[in-house]
Amino acid sequence: MKLILVRHGQSEHNFKGIMQGHIPSQLTEEGRKQARDVANLLKNEHIDVIYASDLGRVVETANIINIFHKKEIKITLVLRERAMGKFEGQPAEILDQAVKDSGEPYHIFRPEGGESCLDTRKKMILFLDELIAKHSHKTILLVTSGGNILELLLYLLNKSREDYKKYNPPNCGVSILECNGKNSCKLLMINSKKIEEE
Repeated sequence: MKLILVRHGQSEHNFKGIMQGHIPSQLTEEGRKQARDVANLLKNEHIDVIYASDLGRVVETANIINIFHKKEIKITLVLRERAMGKFEGQPAEILDQAVKDSGEPYHIFRPEGGESCLDTRKKMILFLDELIAKHSHKTILLVTSGGNILELLLYLLNKSREDYKKYNPPNCGVSILECNGKNSCKLLMINSKKIEEE
């Protein structure tokens, strides 16, 4: 299975440094340009199936990328961004301070009414199991949020959280893996940069 992971383009809240979670935030003009660039990058990929979350910024990104593929986009709530609970709509600094005050590591901290990074990892692993069962010999495009992609990459590549900066995707960052099941994945591209053969 070939897995193509794309974070949505820059949203209005991304631009302003506001925590989004499940609240709406549309793409900026820069975000649309980023999505068009990804469309051109992936236009020669033979994509069999496209999945995206239902959030507007993700759906719009997926639609722009899909212009060269014309596939049905399968919308799933599983690919929604991590729920940030009471911090949704707040500046990112407020969450950072709450994590610091809690004394917990960032990936364990669960906002009131929200999800932790570990919760995100669990849901992405379960979704991956479904993909392997349904599409083991196909090329799958997932358009989702950065946190979902980061958790999946760290899991599939067996990387520690200390490596997160390398794998944390920017807006419209593209990562591509060739996977033989979930325990054997080769990284072909990380954040739109091809991996050179050693």
